[in-house]
Amino acid sequence: MRDLYLLLTPLLVLGVIGLVRFVGCELIYNVDELPQPLITDQVFGTPRNDYSGFAGMAIDVGSKPLVVRFLGRYCVAGSTGDHHVQIIDSVTGTVVPGAEVVVSLAAKPEGFETKKLDPDVTLGAGRRYYVVSEEFDGGDRFFDNDTAVIAKPVASIVSPVFFDASISQWRLLGLTGHSYGPVQLYYVPD
Repeated sequence: MRDLYLLLTPLLVLGVIGLVRFVGCELIYNVDELPQPLITDQVFGTPRNDYSGFAGMAIDVGSKPLVVRFLGRYCVAGSTGDHHVQIIDSVTGTVVPGAEVVVSLAAKPEGFETKKLDPDVTLGAGRRYYVVSEEFDGGDRFFDNDTAVIAKPVASIVSPVFFDASISQWRLLGLTGHSYGPVQLYYVPD
């Protein structure tokens, strides 16, 4: 009897694999709904922690609306704080409704740390937004505006952006394809 189980187990496994391939992973895992990162690669610039306020990147959404599911910030080794990550409407200078999360970096490995929006937030086609993280003087390190980022073609990275409290305005400062942080968003492909 035992030999029969040993003989049938591989056949059963192959049958399940064949069924998954036939039915398709999309039906099982809903692959079409898996969010994709906007930033696919980065070259880090100068680390710093001498600024209090919001900093990140200005993006221009492409020809189709962008449905955002997660927001995040890069966690530099040794980080311990919580950071508000937001999407700002560049026209109004205010947070897009529902587009704010608190990302905790305490005891997290180096890399992007994200948090889910609930519900998803839709950014308008052809519009400019600022994806920013709140930083604290003497707090967690982040990378300066000499950090280069590569994005998927659903949006273009305009430049680094920060809130200048001395004039109470958002300021773009740096090169195209660069970001403070860096910051991240995950979107649902259409």
